[in-house]
Amino acid sequence: MVYAGFAAVAVALFVLRPAREAAAWSYFGGWLILPVASYPSFIQSMDNTPIRIMGLVLPSNMMVSKAAAVALLTCLASLIVDFRRWATLRLRPLDIAMVAWCAWPLVRAMATGDPAAGLSPAAYLIAAWGGSWLLGKLYFVGKHGAAALLSAIAWSGVALLPVALLELVTGPIVYTSLYGRHPFSMDGIVRYIGYRPLAMFEDGNQYGVWMAMAAVAALSLARQEYRWRAAAIVLIVASLVSQSVGAIILLAIGVIALSGRVRIPARWWKTGAVAAGAGAALYLSGLVPFERIARHTSVGAHILAIVRGTGRGSVLWRVSQDQKVMPLIHQHLLIGWGRWDWWTPVGFRPWGVPMLVVGQFGLIGLALVVAVMLIAPVLALVRGGVLGMVGAVAIVALLSALDAAMNGFIFWPAIIAAGALASHRAEPTNAVDNRSRPLSMPRRSA
Repeated sequence: MVYAGFAAVAVALFVLRPAREAAAWSYFGGWLILPVASYPSFIQSMDNTPIRIMGLVLPSNMMVSKAAAVALLTCLASLIVDFRRWATLRLRPLDIAMVAWCAWPLVRAMATGDPAAGLSPAAYLIAAWGGSWLLGKLYFVGKHGAAALLSAIAWSGVALLPVALLELVTGPIVYTSLYGRHPFSMDGIVRYIGYRPLAMFEDGNQYGVWMAMAAVAALSLARQEYRWRAAAIVLIVASLVSQSVGAIILLAIGVIALSGRVRIPARWWKTGAVAAGAGAALYLSGLVPFERIARHTSVGAHILAIVRGTGRGSVLWRVSQDQKVMPLIHQHLLIGWGRWDWWTPVGFRPWGVPMLVVGQFGLIGLALVVAVMLIAPVLALVRGGVLGMVGAVAIVALLSALDAAMNGFIFWPAIIAAGALASHRAEPTNAVDNRSRPLSMPRRSA
């Protein structure tokens, strides 16, 4: 019923407002106010995270979710009211990666002799991932579109401030008050000072990265429009107050990147991409026994002691979860198990998106996700640099992908950003450094 009401609101927005503005209001507004999904039954306590409640990144037992509904219904409203814009869509080379990712569950199911098993997962990916990607292509391409997307991201952070302030003191109460129990309302809520807000998100980690990306977006706008400076400062403070350490680190990286003082030659991006791929392959291969090294060698024990001394053991916990499911992953490494609950036999599930993707859809699925999330932002930075609206969008997309490597809850506007960047064309440059170029804020466009 709530989603049906949202559909009517989305159509009304496209009727009453300029199309790009309506798309932003609909997508971001949906994420800020709608329930995550109709959660299945779960057991919740302070020391028991309900592992059978999945995030919205991949198809699971929650096929009707905010990620799918917001993107799909916004696209449908656009198609009804702004249908002429859809006629301008053109297939770009990187669009093929998204098409392949959405179709992979069906292709995999056909290859294993059970086509029906792939229909629902493919439909979910088309709605959640494909819908977000299409909105990027339709409304947020180029400098004007990038500026509009950054503005929408920043304003979504500003809109979260009242809830953030309340839940910093009271703990996560807003979602429960409106929609009932939330399975992750107790997951990591107690911080050094007060509580980490949850708002309407899947998890406190997702709130943390959302606020951090809002701060990065506001900062990129503030470089060229003074009116954003106050918002950037407030959002940076709000991100720090959220006390999500990983998100704060990503925010710091974003601040450094947007400063324009770090020269990153194009070849470094290429080398970094190859190194990251090699490292991921080595990690997934199981050839390096990370857990054994950590627990049974002097070097590993020393590293463990340092990490534990910082009071931040979440990274070690995530690695240990990965190691427990590695034997299952190796049984169907190339194409995956094809089930969202493939990790059930060991009673644990990994926490990062890459491991969840490999377990469900194999290395082929992971390669497609990497292509969807990373290729367009990296190419945008290689060609155009970090200074400018398009470069800032690429930075947001890359930082979001880094966060997804450790969490099962992604910053969904990053998929919009990747779709927009996949259709963007820029003059090539030899380095990701535009300090010699004059900056100008693009004028507003409907």
